[in-house]
Amino acid sequence: MPHLNSVVARAVAVGSVVACGSVATAQPLSTALSSEYLIIALEVLNGNTDVATNNFELGANKAPVPANTSFIDSGGGPTLEGAVPALPSNAMAFFQGVDYSGNVAVTDPNGEFELQDVGVYANPQVGIRVAGTSTSLNKSSNAFFNDPNMFPNTFDIGTQTGTNVNPGDAVQSTRIDPDGTPGNAGVTYGFDFTNLLNELGAAEMAINSYAATMTLDTGGDGKIDSDTTVTLSSGLNIIDIDTGGGNDFLIENSNFVIDGPADAFAIFRITGMDNMLISNANVIVSDTMGKNNVLFFAGDEDNDGTNFSFSNTLLNGAAFWSLGNSGSIDISNAQGSTQLVADIVDLDNVRFTRWAFNIPAPSTGLLIAAGACVLGRRRR
Repeated sequence: MPHLNSVVARAVAVGSVVACGSVATAQPLSTALSSEYLIIALEVLNGNTDVATNNFELGANKAPVPANTSFIDSGGGPTLEGAVPALPSNAMAFFQGVDYSGNVAVTDPNGEFELQDVGVYANPQVGIRVAGTSTSLNKSSNAFFNDPNMFPNTFDIGTQTGTNVNPGDAVQSTRIDPDGTPGNAGVTYGFDFTNLLNELGAAEMAINSYAATMTLDTGGDGKIDSDTTVTLSSGLNIIDIDTGGGNDFLIENSNFVIDGPADAFAIFRITGMDNMLISNANVIVSDTMGKNNVLFFAGDEDNDGTNFSFSNTLLNGAAFWSLGNSGSIDISNAQGSTQLVADIVDLDNVRFTRWAFNIPAPSTGLLIAAGACVLGRRRR
Protein backbone atom coordinates (compact mmCIF):
# COMPACT_ATOMS: atom_id res chain seq x y z
CA MET A 1 0.00 0.00 0.00
CA PRO A 2 1.18 3.58 -0.59
CA HIS A 3 2.82 5.29 2.36
CA LEU A 4 4.36 8.77 2.62
CA ASN A 5 6.15 9.52 -0.68
CA SER A 6 6.76 5.91 -1.56
CA VAL A 7 5.01 3.10 -3.35
CA VAL A 8 6.18 -0.51 -3.41
CA ALA A 9 4.73 -2.23 -6.47
CA ARG A 10 5.36 -5.80 -7.49
CA ALA A 11 3.86 -7.45 -10.57
CA VAL A 12 3.46 -11.15 -10.01
CA ALA A 13 1.28 -12.05 -12.99
CA VAL A 14 -0.24 -10.59 -16.11
CA GLY A 15 -1.44 -7.03 -15.44
CA SER A 16 -0.17 -4.05 -13.52
CA VAL A 17 -0.25 -2.29 -10.17
CA VAL A 18 -1.15 1.41 -10.21
CA ALA A 19 -0.62 4.09 -7.58
CA CYS A 20 -0.79 7.83 -8.11
CA GLY A 21 0.09 10.82 -5.99
CA SER A 22 0.98 14.49 -5.90
CA VAL A 23 4.31 16.21 -6.48
CA ALA A 24 6.97 17.65 -4.20
CA THR A 25 10.06 19.76 -4.86
CA ALA A 26 13.71 18.83 -4.51
CA GLN A 27 17.01 20.59 -4.99
CA PRO A 28 17.88 21.35 -8.62
CA LEU A 29 19.91 18.85 -10.59
CA SER A 30 22.12 20.23 -13.36
CA THR A 31 23.30 18.09 -16.30
CA ALA A 32 24.22 20.94 -18.65
CA LEU A 33 27.90 19.97 -18.99
CA SER A 34 27.67 16.20 -18.64
CA SER A 35 25.00 15.96 -21.33
CA GLU A 36 27.59 16.96 -23.96
CA TYR A 37 29.31 13.57 -23.72
CA LEU A 38 28.50 10.03 -24.76
CA ILE A 39 31.28 8.69 -22.50
CA ILE A 40 32.75 10.26 -19.37
CA ALA A 41 35.59 8.40 -17.65
CA LEU A 42 36.30 9.60 -14.13
CA GLU A 43 39.29 9.33 -11.84
CA VAL A 44 41.59 7.70 -10.62
CA LEU A 45 42.28 3.99 -10.99
CA ASN A 46 45.98 3.34 -11.35
CA GLY A 47 47.10 0.92 -14.03
CA ASN A 48 43.86 0.94 -15.98
CA THR A 49 42.81 2.31 -19.33
CA ASP A 50 39.95 4.66 -18.53
CA VAL A 51 38.17 4.38 -21.90
CA ALA A 52 38.54 1.35 -24.15
CA THR A 53 36.40 0.65 -27.20
CA ASN A 54 37.01 -2.16 -29.67
CA ASN A 55 35.12 -2.44 -32.96
CA PHE A 56 32.47 -0.42 -34.73
CA GLU A 57 31.46 3.12 -33.83
CA LEU A 58 30.63 5.91 -31.40
CA GLY A 59 28.35 8.75 -32.46
CA ALA A 60 26.84 6.64 -35.23
CA ASN A 61 24.65 3.59 -35.75
CA LYS A 62 25.20 2.59 -39.36
CA ALA A 63 23.51 -0.80 -39.13
CA PRO A 64 20.11 -2.49 -38.97
CA VAL A 65 18.52 -2.82 -35.53
CA PRO A 66 19.25 -5.39 -34.27
CA ALA A 67 22.50 -5.64 -36.22
CA ASN A 68 23.48 -8.83 -38.02
CA THR A 69 26.68 -10.12 -39.59
CA SER A 70 25.60 -9.89 -43.23
CA PHE A 71 24.26 -6.38 -43.91
CA ILE A 72 27.55 -5.18 -45.43
CA ASP A 73 29.51 -6.80 -48.22
CA SER A 74 32.06 -8.43 -45.93
CA GLY A 75 30.64 -8.86 -42.46
CA GLY A 76 28.66 -6.70 -40.08
CA GLY A 77 27.78 -6.81 -36.44
CA PRO A 78 27.49 -6.61 -33.54
CA THR A 79 25.80 -10.00 -33.64
CA LEU A 80 22.48 -9.11 -32.04
CA GLU A 81 19.91 -10.49 -34.47
CA GLY A 82 18.55 -13.59 -32.76
CA ALA A 83 20.45 -12.81 -29.54
CA VAL A 84 17.97 -10.27 -28.15
CA PRO A 85 14.18 -10.44 -27.88
CA ALA A 86 11.96 -8.80 -30.50
CA LEU A 87 11.18 -5.19 -29.65
CA PRO A 88 7.65 -4.35 -28.48
CA SER A 89 5.38 -2.34 -30.74
CA ASN A 90 5.58 0.77 -28.55
CA ALA A 91 9.39 0.97 -28.49
CA MET A 92 10.96 4.33 -29.34
CA ALA A 93 12.41 4.20 -32.85
CA PHE A 94 16.17 3.65 -32.90
CA PHE A 95 18.31 6.29 -34.55
CA GLN A 96 20.16 5.04 -37.62
CA GLY A 97 22.95 6.90 -39.39
CA VAL A 98 25.53 9.40 -38.11
CA ASP A 99 24.61 12.14 -35.62
CA TYR A 100 28.13 13.18 -34.49
CA SER A 101 27.23 12.70 -30.82
CA GLY A 102 30.24 10.58 -29.82
CA ASN A 103 32.02 13.10 -27.58
CA VAL A 104 34.35 11.51 -25.02
CA ALA A 105 35.82 12.90 -21.76
CA VAL A 106 38.81 11.35 -19.96
CA THR A 107 38.97 13.39 -16.76
CA ASP A 108 41.87 11.65 -14.97
CA PRO A 109 45.18 13.49 -15.67
CA ASN A 110 46.82 10.04 -15.88
CA GLY A 111 43.95 8.46 -17.75
CA GLU A 112 44.63 6.52 -20.94
CA PHE A 113 42.23 5.83 -23.78
CA GLU A 114 42.35 3.04 -26.31
CA LEU A 115 40.19 2.96 -29.44
CA GLN A 116 40.70 -0.08 -31.66
CA ASP A 117 39.03 -0.38 -35.09
CA VAL A 118 36.52 2.32 -34.16
CA GLY A 119 34.96 5.17 -36.05
CA VAL A 120 34.30 8.12 -33.73
CA TYR A 121 31.77 10.66 -35.00
CA ALA A 122 31.61 13.68 -32.71
CA ASN A 123 31.25 17.43 -32.54
CA PRO A 124 34.62 18.73 -33.80
CA GLN A 125 34.45 21.50 -31.19
CA VAL A 126 34.34 18.85 -28.44
CA GLY A 127 35.55 15.49 -29.74
CA ILE A 128 37.83 13.49 -27.44
CA ARG A 129 38.91 15.64 -24.50
CA VAL A 130 41.69 14.37 -22.24
CA ALA A 131 42.85 15.87 -18.94
CA GLY A 132 46.40 14.57 -19.41
CA THR A 133 48.92 16.38 -21.54
CA SER A 134 50.98 13.54 -23.00
CA THR A 135 50.17 11.90 -26.32
CA SER A 136 51.44 8.66 -24.74
CA LEU A 137 48.01 8.42 -23.09
CA ASN A 138 46.56 7.65 -26.53
CA LYS A 139 46.82 3.88 -27.12
CA SER A 140 44.55 3.81 -30.18
CA SER A 141 45.03 2.02 -33.48
CA ASN A 142 42.92 1.94 -36.63
CA ALA A 143 40.56 4.52 -35.15
CA PHE A 144 39.23 7.47 -37.13
CA PHE A 145 37.57 10.77 -36.23
CA ASN A 146 34.72 12.00 -38.47
CA ASP A 147 36.03 10.04 -41.43
CA PRO A 148 34.17 11.31 -44.52
CA ASN A 149 34.46 7.81 -46.03
CA MET A 150 32.44 6.45 -43.07
CA PHE A 151 34.84 3.97 -41.45
CA PRO A 152 34.07 1.16 -40.58
CA ASN A 153 31.18 0.95 -43.08
CA THR A 154 28.73 2.92 -45.13
CA PHE A 155 25.01 2.43 -44.61
CA ASP A 156 21.89 3.05 -46.67
CA ILE A 157 18.89 3.50 -44.37
CA GLY A 158 16.50 2.74 -47.22
CA THR A 159 17.99 -0.65 -48.11
CA GLN A 160 19.42 -1.40 -44.63
CA THR A 161 22.68 -2.44 -46.29
CA GLY A 162 26.17 -1.00 -46.60
CA THR A 163 29.71 -1.57 -47.73
CA ASN A 164 32.81 -2.24 -45.69
CA VAL A 165 35.37 0.58 -45.25
CA ASN A 166 38.79 -0.82 -44.37
CA PRO A 167 41.35 1.25 -42.42
CA GLY A 168 43.27 1.85 -45.63
CA ASP A 169 40.11 3.15 -47.31
CA ALA A 170 39.49 5.81 -44.65
CA VAL A 171 40.85 9.33 -45.00
CA GLN A 172 44.22 8.93 -43.28
CA SER A 173 44.33 12.47 -41.90
CA THR A 174 41.38 11.52 -39.67
CA ARG A 175 43.38 8.88 -37.77
CA ILE A 176 43.04 9.13 -34.00
CA ASP A 177 46.12 6.90 -33.63
CA PRO A 178 48.99 8.87 -32.06
CA ASP A 179 51.40 7.74 -34.79
CA GLY A 180 49.07 8.69 -37.63
CA THR A 181 49.81 11.44 -40.13
CA PRO A 182 49.45 13.79 -38.33
CA GLY A 183 47.64 11.61 -35.74
CA ASN A 184 45.54 12.46 -32.68
CA ALA A 185 42.68 13.63 -34.90
CA GLY A 186 39.83 15.01 -32.79
CA VAL A 187 41.84 14.82 -29.53
CA THR A 188 42.32 17.77 -27.17
CA TYR A 189 44.94 17.27 -24.44
CA GLY A 190 45.21 19.18 -21.18
CA PHE A 191 41.50 19.93 -20.94
CA ASP A 192 40.26 21.40 -17.65
CA PHE A 193 37.34 19.30 -16.37
CA THR A 194 36.89 21.14 -13.07
CA ASN A 195 33.41 22.41 -13.88
CA LEU A 196 32.25 19.05 -15.23
CA LEU A 197 33.51 17.18 -12.16
CA ASN A 198 31.88 19.73 -9.86
CA GLU A 199 28.59 19.28 -11.71
CA LEU A 200 28.75 15.49 -11.39
CA GLY A 201 29.66 15.74 -7.71
CA ALA A 202 26.68 17.99 -7.07
CA ALA A 203 24.47 15.65 -9.09
CA GLU A 204 25.56 12.67 -6.99
CA MET A 205 24.68 14.50 -3.78
CA ALA A 206 21.32 15.62 -5.14
CA ILE A 207 20.31 12.20 -6.45
CA ASN A 208 21.27 10.48 -3.21
CA SER A 209 19.20 13.02 -1.25
CA TYR A 210 15.90 12.45 -3.05
CA ALA A 211 13.15 10.48 -1.37
CA ALA A 212 12.07 7.46 -3.40
CA THR A 213 8.73 7.63 -5.15
CA MET A 214 8.73 3.90 -5.77
CA THR A 215 10.62 0.73 -4.94
CA LEU A 216 11.02 -1.69 -7.80
CA ASP A 217 10.64 -5.02 -6.02
CA THR A 218 12.25 -7.82 -8.04
CA GLY A 219 10.77 -10.56 -5.86
CA GLY A 220 13.79 -11.43 -3.74
CA ASP A 221 16.21 -12.75 -6.36
CA GLY A 222 17.04 -9.53 -8.19
CA LYS A 223 15.97 -10.99 -11.52
CA ILE A 224 13.66 -9.79 -14.28
CA ASP A 225 13.24 -12.43 -16.96
CA SER A 226 9.88 -11.55 -18.53
CA ASP A 227 8.83 -8.42 -20.39
CA THR A 228 8.38 -5.64 -17.84
CA THR A 229 7.08 -2.07 -18.15
CA VAL A 230 7.59 0.72 -15.63
CA THR A 231 5.11 3.54 -16.27
CA LEU A 232 5.97 7.03 -15.06
CA SER A 233 3.98 10.15 -14.32
CA SER A 234 4.97 13.71 -15.20
CA GLY A 235 7.88 15.07 -13.18
CA LEU A 236 10.89 13.29 -11.73
CA ASN A 237 10.31 9.70 -10.63
CA ILE A 238 12.87 8.31 -8.15
CA ILE A 239 12.87 4.50 -8.22
CA ASP A 240 14.94 2.40 -5.84
CA ILE A 241 15.66 -1.14 -7.04
CA ASP A 242 15.17 -3.78 -4.34
CA THR A 243 17.05 -6.96 -5.21
CA GLY A 244 16.28 -8.77 -1.99
CA GLY A 245 19.31 -8.93 0.26
CA GLY A 246 22.32 -7.96 -1.81
CA ASN A 247 21.59 -9.75 -5.08
CA ASP A 248 22.61 -8.12 -8.33
CA PHE A 249 19.88 -6.61 -10.48
CA LEU A 250 19.67 -8.88 -13.55
CA ILE A 251 17.59 -8.31 -16.67
CA GLU A 252 17.73 -11.29 -19.02
CA ASN A 253 15.88 -12.63 -22.05
CA SER A 254 13.30 -9.84 -21.92
CA ASN A 255 12.40 -6.24 -22.70
CA PHE A 256 12.56 -3.73 -19.85
CA VAL A 257 10.47 -0.77 -21.04
CA ILE A 258 10.16 2.67 -19.42
CA ASP A 259 6.86 4.28 -20.44
CA GLY A 260 5.25 7.62 -19.70
CA PRO A 261 4.56 11.09 -21.06
CA ALA A 262 7.25 13.24 -22.66
CA ASP A 263 7.66 15.32 -19.50
CA ALA A 264 8.31 12.29 -17.27
CA PHE A 265 11.85 11.67 -16.01
CA ALA A 266 13.17 8.69 -14.06
CA ILE A 267 16.22 7.94 -11.95
CA PHE A 268 16.60 4.25 -11.08
CA ARG A 269 18.94 3.92 -8.11
CA ILE A 270 21.13 0.82 -7.70
CA THR A 271 21.56 0.56 -3.95
CA GLY A 272 24.17 -0.94 -1.64
CA MET A 273 26.71 -3.33 -3.14
CA ASP A 274 24.43 -4.36 -6.01
CA ASN A 275 25.41 -4.33 -9.66
CA MET A 276 23.17 -4.11 -12.71
CA LEU A 277 23.55 -6.89 -15.27
CA ILE A 278 21.91 -7.30 -18.67
CA SER A 279 22.07 -10.53 -20.66
CA ASN A 280 20.26 -11.09 -23.95
CA ALA A 281 17.80 -8.34 -23.07
CA ASN A 282 16.84 -4.78 -23.99
CA VAL A 283 16.40 -1.61 -21.90
CA ILE A 284 14.37 0.89 -23.90
CA VAL A 285 11.97 3.79 -23.61
CA SER A 286 8.54 3.88 -25.20
CA ASP A 287 7.57 6.04 -28.15
CA THR A 288 5.80 8.55 -25.88
CA MET A 289 8.87 9.29 -23.73
CA GLY A 290 11.57 11.89 -24.22
CA LYS A 291 14.92 10.68 -25.52
CA ASN A 292 17.04 12.01 -22.63
CA ASN A 293 14.78 11.30 -19.67
CA VAL A 294 16.00 8.09 -17.99
CA LEU A 295 19.03 7.40 -15.79
CA PHE A 296 20.24 4.26 -14.02
CA PHE A 297 22.43 5.51 -11.18
CA ALA A 298 24.94 3.84 -8.87
CA GLY A 299 26.46 6.15 -6.28
CA ASP A 300 27.45 3.86 -3.45
CA GLU A 301 30.94 4.60 -2.12
CA ASP A 302 31.66 0.99 -1.19
CA ASN A 303 30.79 -0.89 -4.36
CA ASP A 304 32.86 -3.85 -5.47
CA GLY A 305 34.05 -2.52 -8.82
CA THR A 306 31.71 -3.22 -11.72
CA ASN A 307 28.39 -1.46 -11.42
CA PHE A 308 27.08 -2.12 -14.93
CA SER A 309 27.93 -5.22 -16.97
CA PHE A 310 25.94 -5.88 -20.14
CA SER A 311 26.15 -8.48 -22.90
CA ASN A 312 23.91 -8.75 -25.96
CA THR A 313 21.63 -5.78 -25.51
CA LEU A 314 19.78 -2.96 -27.22
CA LEU A 315 19.85 0.25 -25.19
CA ASN A 316 17.65 3.14 -26.26
CA GLY A 317 17.01 6.24 -24.18
CA ALA A 318 18.61 5.18 -20.89
CA ALA A 319 21.86 6.58 -19.46
CA PHE A 320 24.07 4.72 -16.96
CA TRP A 321 26.14 6.53 -14.32
CA SER A 322 28.46 5.00 -11.74
CA LEU A 323 29.62 7.80 -9.45
CA GLY A 324 30.85 5.75 -6.49
CA ASN A 325 34.42 4.59 -5.89
CA SER A 326 35.98 2.13 -8.37
CA GLY A 327 32.89 1.98 -10.55
CA SER A 328 33.01 0.60 -14.06
CA ILE A 329 30.84 -0.03 -17.08
CA ASP A 330 31.59 -3.12 -19.18
CA ILE A 331 29.49 -3.68 -22.33
CA SER A 332 29.89 -6.18 -25.15
CA ASN A 333 27.69 -6.63 -28.22
CA ALA A 334 25.36 -3.67 -27.91
CA GLN A 335 23.64 -1.03 -29.99
CA GLY A 336 21.44 2.04 -29.56
CA SER A 337 21.48 5.45 -27.89
CA THR A 338 22.78 5.92 -24.35
CA GLN A 339 25.24 7.76 -22.11
CA LEU A 340 27.96 6.09 -20.01
CA VAL A 341 29.69 7.65 -16.96
CA ALA A 342 32.08 5.73 -14.68
CA ASP A 343 35.71 5.50 -13.59
CA ILE A 344 36.30 2.97 -16.38
CA VAL A 345 34.20 2.45 -19.51
CA ASP A 346 35.13 -0.71 -21.45
CA LEU A 347 33.21 -1.43 -24.67
CA ASP A 348 33.48 -4.25 -27.22
CA ASN A 349 31.47 -4.51 -30.43
CA VAL A 350 29.16 -1.54 -30.00
CA ARG A 351 27.34 1.02 -32.14
CA PHE A 352 26.25 3.85 -29.85
CA THR A 353 24.89 7.34 -30.29
CA ARG A 354 24.24 9.71 -27.40
CA TRP A 355 20.89 10.24 -25.73
CA ALA A 356 22.26 11.67 -22.47
CA PHE A 357 20.39 12.15 -19.23
CA ASN A 358 19.46 15.82 -19.52
CA ILE A 359 16.86 17.06 -17.10
CA PRO A 360 15.63 20.65 -16.89
CA ALA A 361 16.64 22.26 -13.60
CA PRO A 362 14.21 25.09 -12.79
CA SER A 363 15.38 27.60 -10.23
CA THR A 364 12.51 26.65 -7.93
CA GLY A 365 13.63 23.04 -7.76
CA LEU A 366 12.59 19.83 -9.45
CA LEU A 367 9.09 18.43 -9.35
CA ILE A 368 9.20 14.98 -7.82
CA ALA A 369 6.33 12.66 -8.73
CA ALA A 370 5.15 11.15 -5.45
CA GLY A 371 3.79 7.63 -5.72
CA ALA A 372 3.30 8.06 -9.43
CA CYS A 373 4.77 4.92 -10.99
CA VAL A 374 3.21 1.82 -12.45
CA LEU A 375 5.11 -1.44 -12.68
CA GLY A 376 3.58 -3.85 -15.19
CA ARG A 377 4.82 -7.22 -16.32
CA ARG A 378 3.44 -9.50 -18.99
CA ARG A 379 4.46 -13.02 -19.78
CA ARG A 380 6.52 -13.56 -22.89
